[in-house]
Amino acid sequence: MAFIDRPENKNLAEKRMSVWYLSELLQWSKLGLLPARNNMDIEYYCSFLGAYEVASCFQGVATLVHGPSGCVESFNSTRAYPGDSKMFKPSSISTDMKLNDVIYGASEKLSEAILKVDGKMNPSLILILTNCCADIIGENINAVVNKLMGKVKAEIINIETGGCSGHGFRKGADRVFEIMFEHIAQKNGDLKKTSEPLVNLFTKRISGRPAEVKEIEELSRLLGKIDIKLNTVIRMGTHYDDLLRIPLAKVNATLCYLFGDGPMQYLNKLFGQPYAKVTFPIGLRGTLDWIKGIAEVLEIDSSRLINDPEVESYRKKIEEAQRRYRGREAFIWMPGEKGLAMARFVSELGMKPYLFSMSYFAMEELRDTIELLLEDGYDFPAVLTGKQDIILSFNGRSPSEMPILFMPKKFWTGELPTTTVNFFADPILGFKGIDYLLNSIGKAVSTAGKKDYSLFNRFIESRFNAVRWDTEGPAIKGLETPSPFRRQP
Repeated sequence: MAFIDRPENKNLAEKRMSVWYLSELLQWSKLGLLPARNNMDIEYYCSFLGAYEVASCFQGVATLVHGPSGCVESFNSTRAYPGDSKMFKPSSISTDMKLNDVIYGASEKLSEAILKVDGKMNPSLILILTNCCADIIGENINAVVNKLMGKVKAEIINIETGGCSGHGFRKGADRVFEIMFEHIAQKNGDLKKTSEPLVNLFTKRISGRPAEVKEIEELSRLLGKIDIKLNTVIRMGTHYDDLLRIPLAKVNATLCYLFGDGPMQYLNKLFGQPYAKVTFPIGLRGTLDWIKGIAEVLEIDSSRLINDPEVESYRKKIEEAQRRYRGREAFIWMPGEKGLAMARFVSELGMKPYLFSMSYFAMEELRDTIELLLEDGYDFPAVLTGKQDIILSFNGRSPSEMPILFMPKKFWTGELPTTTVNFFADPILGFKGIDYLLNSIGKAVSTAGKKDYSLFNRFIESRFNAVRWDTEGPAIKGLETPSPFRRQP
């Protein structure tokens, strides 16, 4: 490991750093030696919020939360919905349980809310989600629903999803998918698959952002090169009627394998649909492997892509990038499957990736993705402790010696060239995504050893004394006063 082998970093490595390979972490995980917890899968969110994330994103499906409104309101504040289009915003309502409701029950409130949702939103389906309060007091949701039979046009499904169960985000999300698929099976049990090579596609945590629309168009275009068509794309904004078409597909696939694995297994159980074991199509090899994985399940020959003129043009772009970046270190500070996919891409450029932000690798659900990468020959080193010390150790080096830091947000902790990639907002998948990423890396390298004010985060930089804003660089209005967070010499 290059940065450990440098003599000046030897003391740092001995005292502060812990680096392990994915193969070792996988072995630890299988032996139960990693400190994994049920709720650590997605930002420590609970099963209720996982259920809400999925249930609230489909058009024609109304989500009624039976419980206090705080859970939904606090969660919505962490999610940015671009633009004013209803396609990108969840449709949900809460019964807003208060203290008296917790003591005496809120059946009447629930009944009124169901009638209101049915009358004003006119949905095809109403999903009732119970959070902790309703679950703990044992509200009889089915009794309320049965009394409303004949008074409500929409079909109603009750899903008990209280976060007090101790399960994490993924469990709640998968549970809603399973119930939705069972509903689809009942509605379309006799729907037969066509002879067309149709694919259902699960996206990366159903975001529905404009960048994702571009990515879906790009992947649809690339699959079309070998005559594969998308059937239903499961993401924010998908209409209820499109969900009913899910049984038509011959194969299921995903962008994020961690996100789609559970739902795809359940679809295989219900409809006998096989699924492709593929993950984020980032970079040339990543994209070709993604297409190949889907084609193999469909028993379609994808080898014709090898000589495709577009593939050849991007092969030349990758070779040019290799000449520029080969041997350079890359610190991938991105969680879970996102970080794995980005590490695979930078290794394609001849760089040496090191994975930061490793809590996700304690998860049992991520084992399959790690095994997929290991089968393809990718066994990346993972830095478990000492990340900040490593980054600061490079300050003051010549720009050509600095590693490139890959971050998911505009968040800078030093003078390293930093590429920020937002998986929900930046179009990074497929061939066109290669252009975006290469441009981002090129811009980052041009800022090596300089202050990139677009990545400004004064609190973090001052806290770790990464940059002396009072003496270095051009003056910026409002920054003349020394930071109260600066460490004193």
